[in-house]
Amino acid sequence: MNAMLQSGLLNTIRRGYLVRSFSASGQIQFKPRVNYKDVVARTEYFIENSRRRNVTRARPAVVSELYKKYTSEIQELDFLRQERNRISKIKPPTEESIQLGKGIKQKINAAEITVRSLLQELEIEAAFLPNDTHPDVPDGISNLKVIESKKNPKPDYSFQPKDHLELGTSLGILNFEAASKIAGPKFSILQGDGAILEIAIVQWILHKLRTKGFFPMITPDLAHSTVVEGCGFQPRGDATQIYKIHTDAADVESTDLCLVGTSEIALAGYHAGEILQGSDLPIRYAGFSHCFRAEAGGAGAASKGLYRLHQFSKVEMFIFCTEDQSEEELEYMRSIQEEICDDLGLHWRTLNMAAEELGSSAFKKYDVEVWMPGREEFGEVASISNCTDYQSRRLNIRYKGSDSQRGTTFAYTLNGTGGAVPRLILALLETHQNPDGSVSIPKVLHDYMPGCSSHVISKVEK
Repeated sequence: MNAMLQSGLLNTIRRGYLVRSFSASGQIQFKPRVNYKDVVARTEYFIENSRRRNVTRARPAVVSELYKKYTSEIQELDFLRQERNRISKIKPPTEESIQLGKGIKQKINAAEITVRSLLQELEIEAAFLPNDTHPDVPDGISNLKVIESKKNPKPDYSFQPKDHLELGTSLGILNFEAASKIAGPKFSILQGDGAILEIAIVQWILHKLRTKGFFPMITPDLAHSTVVEGCGFQPRGDATQIYKIHTDAADVESTDLCLVGTSEIALAGYHAGEILQGSDLPIRYAGFSHCFRAEAGGAGAASKGLYRLHQFSKVEMFIFCTEDQSEEELEYMRSIQEEICDDLGLHWRTLNMAAEELGSSAFKKYDVEVWMPGREEFGEVASISNCTDYQSRRLNIRYKGSDSQRGTTFAYTLNGTGGAVPRLILALLETHQNPDGSVSIPKVLHDYMPGCSSHVISKVEK
């Protein structure tokens, strides 16, 4: 056990936090803190919370017992070190003190091995514990609260509408066949006006978010696995959706980098290990990145085309704030996403998601869905979540309040989709299609597609 870990553990054990230091080539060290003392004090609550969320892998009782054993071993290790220090001060050393010193050294070595083993086991188990659940979160899909669009009704056609796959192929803006040759299934190529449409959507959303107080960023498509884990994602195991980078090249250093499934990961890690100023909160970021998902769903009609892909583009909203600000910021992000759907002429609805639909980090989550005529049902285009201090504890992101306030507080983090581009393109093609197979471009995108004749996507020969 290194010196930093030893001192950190002894300094924070009484507050009930477990401290671990991460280090990798080129990576800044930071010390995630998880409140294990709370798990011990409220074990039954954590068991019931995991049951409500259907997180079968979470074992709060095991975490509680491991932490008790861990603290006991740490205290024993501390005692042994004190005893070693006492013996070392015997001057001149006697035969008895020398033998005692050797015996204490062996016990310390054994105790450190035990502590390391317990620490590893505890961290593995704790990684599966979900966040707390907001009191307003319902149980079961049938109890979802639904808020529907009042501005844009469901589209009503005087002709037989096509799905986006047929439209995109006939217009020459989607090419799944070529993408499959290059990378396999569940990849796409946007070409011609399809490529310009993606860029237009991204530019428009970033500009809109900037006027709403969000600072635009283009973030890395790669992140350290420790940052991925700190956000509540699991980069290991059979059920992971995370692509990990691997190389067999002898002259290339091994890496723990992963392809991100969302720029939420990079935006959350932006302030990892930092102390923010409370007067600067809320801090709002809008991040653009490519996103990668190893598991892209089944092969059914609901997952075809652009709806589920291994790689796609997305704009993400991310907020650092205080606990008192978090509820208002969540509603603010929700209103922005609903406004985006309104401006694009899409019929939408917002759902207050049930407990079993929440990700590990979410305390409360809204899903915004739009009507997709080709599917004849709503499809998700955005998720907006309040993650409380779940991520900031794991990434050690705190803030300092007023000068009179002592100490620091873990920040609250919130994330929300600004635009999942392929699904928006899917919905736009199907919603705004015309009888002749062309697609009208929403007015808000006109300035971002100046080369598109009459603001309509029509079939154009390459």
